[in-house]
Amino acid sequence: MFLPFEPLRRYFDFAGRCNRAEFWSYLLFVFAIFAACQGLILLPHGEHAYRLAAAGWLLSLAAAVLLFIPTLAAIVRRLHDIDESGWYAVIVFVPLGVFVLFPVMLLPGTGEDNRFGPEGTPQKRGMPGLSLKAPGSAPPATTTPGRR
Repeated sequence: MFLPFEPLRRYFDFAGRCNRAEFWSYLLFVFAIFAACQGLILLPHGEHAYRLAAAGWLLSLAAAVLLFIPTLAAIVRRLHDIDESGWYAVIVFVPLGVFVLFPVMLLPGTGEDNRFGPEGTPQKRGMPGLSLKAPGSAPPATTTPGRR
């Protein structure tokens, strides 16, 4: 899956790890969404400008509600990648806590397996009903000893 959308696929998944590339590409995607909403709010001039501004506010609110959980989960998994407890994510709810957590998110991962999972790209998990096999390919044949 495209890297910025990986946290959306793992919407409620607070376990495992999230490397820097996945985390920052997702955050850039989220910032782009809010920049587009801000553009709707600030850009319009004219007779119906208030309608576009209201649409920008509503879209911004909807994005904030929908992206809150995957963003929090990505922060927790990013903390896991540097072998820290995910509970440090509550710092973002303290005034100016984002500025405390920001430099921590820039740290490289442990570079090896840690207590939160294996090192590397996000864990490969299948989605129910989704197969990554080529269409028409048969599953590998299993043989039982003594049977043909």
